[in-house]
Amino acid sequence: MRKRIFFISLSIVTFIGILSLIGYILPYKPEGELTTLDGPWDIDTVDVHIKDASVDEVSEVLSSLHERDMITLSCELPDDESVSMPTILLTTRYSAIEVSCGTVRVFSMWMDRYNEHKFVGGGRFFIPVPIKPDDNRIRIKFFISEEGAYNNFDPPVFGTYHDVRSSYIRERLFPIACTCFLIVFGICFIFITLMFCYAVPNILSQLFTSILFLDLGIWMGGYYGIAQLCVDATHLVTVEMVALFLIVPLVTLIFASIGKHYTYSKNNIGAVSLAVVTMVFIVFHFMDIVHMNRTLPAYYVIGVIAFVANIIVMIDDVKKRNLPKAAMTQELGLFLFGVSMMLQMIVHILYKRNIINRNALTNNILPLGIMMYVYLYLLTYFLYVTEMYAQQQENESLTHLAYADGLTNLPNRSMWTKRMNELKRSDADYCVISMDLNGLKDVNDRLGHAFGDAYIADFATTMVETFPENVFVARIGGDEFVAVLDNSTPKEVESYIYDLTEKLRVQDVLDYGFRKSVAAGYAYRSELDEGDKNDPQKVYLIADKRMYDVKRHMHNSKRIGER
Repeated sequence: MRKRIFFISLSIVTFIGILSLIGYILPYKPEGELTTLDGPWDIDTVDVHIKDASVDEVSEVLSSLHERDMITLSCELPDDESVSMPTILLTTRYSAIEVSCGTVRVFSMWMDRYNEHKFVGGGRFFIPVPIKPDDNRIRIKFFISEEGAYNNFDPPVFGTYHDVRSSYIRERLFPIACTCFLIVFGICFIFITLMFCYAVPNILSQLFTSILFLDLGIWMGGYYGIAQLCVDATHLVTVEMVALFLIVPLVTLIFASIGKHYTYSKNNIGAVSLAVVTMVFIVFHFMDIVHMNRTLPAYYVIGVIAFVANIIVMIDDVKKRNLPKAAMTQELGLFLFGVSMMLQMIVHILYKRNIINRNALTNNILPLGIMMYVYLYLLTYFLYVTEMYAQQQENESLTHLAYADGLTNLPNRSMWTKRMNELKRSDADYCVISMDLNGLKDVNDRLGHAFGDAYIADFATTMVETFPENVFVARIGGDEFVAVLDNSTPKEVESYIYDLTEKLRVQDVLDYGFRKSVAAGYAYRSELDEGDKNDPQKVYLIADKRMYDVKRHMHNSKRIGER
């Protein structure tokens, strides 16, 4: 356990060190100057009119607005001739917007949804603004569509379009990479686990984890404003919130499937209750009863409850020590992911209350936690595959012991019985050869059982060398052997028997210890009456009778002793 923890810790530290090194080697420096529009701002609402307000005052006024309120903010843009394509980066939340420069409206978003009382999300927009010598003032109108839409005000960023966009992407480079990786990784592993779902036992946790990775990628794409770079922003907030609300049900499903925790009724009741509540929130949103942004505090409480419950389950598993290494590693990954989610929730709440500002550390807490979880998941998958392979090897070994002859390593009588059951379901013609060694009793009596065992083992080797690989051969008794051939003619069967006899004759010349020979008889399924053709035992009995006829003939003509 200590070695595993050391290995995981070392890998995580190395992972963070590589990211830091990449950030140091590949810094981004904008070509021009980026300016944060900190004001002074003019504020106009129905009840408030403030000149030269600060960002904090703007935040205070915005946080006091209610649903269907409207606010206009205006300030002077920097008079910088070096800015070739002047652009502002504007962040909105649950409000329609209009942006004007001078008397010209340069941007409008979601006014139709606002007028129709539909859900309006938010986003980050790169808005080109013309700078005029006579009027260099920008005016931003927010049409509030949700109660408590704004807790703070993110000042717009002004600069050249390329610099503004590149700086925005650079600040989110790690979340962007994590988002793309999670989506691709999740989709690939969903297909992989579905392919092996019926073949491999206990794979449900891997399937749910793959779905969770895909869900996390979708949520991070909306939360960090990444998806808006390439898709329309109209429904992004809805998709983001749905993905967020699905995290708790997916995590509870993963925990339930690890170590079969779902067999405990109290675990089922708790998991189902949490999942049902979160799904109700999603349904209420689409029914326009209450939108998900209003139920977010309740979801945070549910998330904390689920996190604490999972910790309790983990502690109980550690005490009982009844889970394999792969399951324990997966639970550790879920724990680290839960810690990162809790930290991200705290950061989000503090940011909305204007207690802290976003920075590189707060932006990367969650991606780091998720990537640690991915790493541990891959380690879990490796351990799971290793355990499954070892179990499969053990099962194959036990199966081999059950169906293999200990002396010759050929299939034994039990395997021959299984093969006959298979032949009962076959409509094709086949040939059964019954073989019996000559003189085994005499060898055992005169030379001892060690020589008798060598006789049997040598014959088994010779028989395997004589017949093709696809022919079933087995030892079904002390000196009794059998072979089953498909799609063979009597001429081919006679040829195999002749080759086998000649090889034994050569061995007699090279070894004078005792004489080796075999009696063989064969029969075809097609020789039986129509009503008996599904009984391979009768085919074998005919072949066995013919083998004894051959043995009597060999006794009479060559003085080879009968059994």
